[in-house]
Amino acid sequence: MSRRFGRVFSAIAWLSAILLLTLAGWVAAEGLETASSPWRVGYVAGTIAGGLALATAIRCVWLRIRRRQGARSLLSPWIPVIGVFIAGAMLGAAGSEALAPAVPTDPRTMFHVGRGYELVAADPELVTEMLSEFEDASALLGDIAITNIEAADGAVGLLVVIDARATYLTSALTLEGMIIGASKGQPRREVVAGRQAMFVDAEGVSLVGWVDAPLIALLYAVDDPTARAMAASVIQAND
Repeated sequence: MSRRFGRVFSAIAWLSAILLLTLAGWVAAEGLETASSPWRVGYVAGTIAGGLALATAIRCVWLRIRRRQGARSLLSPWIPVIGVFIAGAMLGAAGSEALAPAVPTDPRTMFHVGRGYELVAADPELVTEMLSEFEDASALLGDIAITNIEAADGAVGLLVVIDARATYLTSALTLEGMIIGASKGQPRREVVAGRQAMFVDAEGVSLVGWVDAPLIALLYAVDDPTARAMAASVIQAND
């Protein structure tokens, strides 16, 4: 895109994200038993900060997986795009029982694979770095677990499982926002092992994501066939 169009797109994206996160935070605060107006203002401010922090974390993880760094790549209009999807998911949950406190779910409960694959502990340094990217968004997320998946033929994938907390983040809208915003690509929607999933391919890494509410799973592999096969193995082992 041209530089001028890029600036306009970026401005619109940031403004939309902030406005929608503000609205989503206010609606959520009104749905809870709040003590005072200052408390609601603080809740809204936390929603804005947490939503953008989560969006930034998602973008950071994608760049780290692709081994790309630098402020220019990180400070992109795709961060507020993710924020818009997060706000949309929050607004979609407003006024329903989804606003009730969510029961924490251990993401490691998804750590099962079928025959021909095994789970291997991910590099501790990589796990620490990836988890640190999500630290500022802890108010919107539950626990996050990361593991490697190894196939009998030596192929390796990385499985990231997020307790998205039913309050805000268990919808397919959130997953789509995470994938589109992180990768700058239009995902393909396909069925894998009987479950709706989304795929993105970009420069040496394939990503497949799916929802098993309240968990969101993101699986990274070197190519589409490997990612697809590993995702199917995980889904079938957890059904």
